[in-house]
Amino acid sequence: MSFWNSLYLNLKEFRYLFLFGFIVFVFNIFLEYNRFLNLKEKKHYLVENA
Repeated sequence: MSFWNSLYLNLKEFRYLFLFGFIVFVFNIFLEYNRFLNLKEKKHYLVENA
């Protein structure tokens, strides 16, 4: 029984680790997208003021 308990605890910790990794992944995509939008706006800004 202790084997199954330890396995369950490990799975629970892995779930939190996976959740954390997923959050970081989504946050990274969000930052990249934000930077992409900023670059697009800067290009428009440069074209309009040229």
